[in-house]
Amino acid sequence: MTDKRVTPESLSGALGELFSGLEGDLEQRRAAATNHIILGRRSSKETLEQVIHLLSLTNPGRFFLVFVGEDEDPLNISVSKRCHQVAKGEAVCSELISLDCGLASFDAVPSIIRANALTGCMLELYLLDSHISVEMYRRFGDIADRVVIDSSSFEDNSEFLRMLGEADVRLVDWQWFPLWVWRDRLVHAFDVLPGELEHYRITEVALTTRPKQEHSWLRAYLLTAWVTERLGMDVVACGADGFEGRVNERLIPIRVQEACVAGADAIASLRVTLSGIGDEREIEVAIQNEGSRYTTELSV
Repeated sequence: MTDKRVTPESLSGALGELFSGLEGDLEQRRAAATNHIILGRRSSKETLEQVIHLLSLTNPGRFFLVFVGEDEDPLNISVSKRCHQVAKGEAVCSELISLDCGLASFDAVPSIIRANALTGCMLELYLLDSHISVEMYRRFGDIADRVVIDSSSFEDNSEFLRMLGEADVRLVDWQWFPLWVWRDRLVHAFDVLPGELEHYRITEVALTTRPKQEHSWLRAYLLTAWVTERLGMDVVACGADGFEGRVNERLIPIRVQEACVAGADAIASLRVTLSGIGDEREIEVAIQNEGSRYTTELSV
């Protein structure tokens, strides 16, 4: 669907018309779970499009896309929808409200979002463009329930990070989001283990990254931290090839290494080895990424 230009006064009505008069075999269902504010410069629109695509697929809702251009640019508003097929004959759709503005017209944006946000739903503010100013953030900080920031983009913006650290706000690192498939698959693998996880000892954790992929080591360390917490480990040492964890006084190697193998994900594989308590049988859970495909193997 092409974007429809609207005014602040006609925005609410235009959203109501997005799903009216639909024809065809595909049932389009409006998602009304979360409000997302994506805040960035107009020059970052193409990069942030990847974020919008991922969120509309994994966490659909109502999106306010705020792109700031030159000082005197007027405020232009348009609405559209983005749908992803989830089953035969059924698609889940997000509403996209684009607010393209300049610094002078930016002041009107927060009140428009307040008036058109989904009532009773969480409002998440995404700060993934490191050139957003502290002043821009503060215009939204008081209405956001949660702020998502890309730690890899703000490494050189110490003022902004310091301000967020001192603010009373729920912070989430965007680098967690691309890891959801690894976390989901590992949880599912543990759910189908023969017997309960408590009946096994963890003997090794191994993770392989792709050094040529962006943020590979950052995501590897984040996933390693999540896995060790999930398995009840305390990290007690680190070295050139990874870390050392401890569970009930037992030391467990946590290996993190690089491999130049083809694939789209910054992480190539995750392997957790366990041994049964009492019968000493060994089980390996292996999750791999090849291209855009993920596989999970459970071998005894």
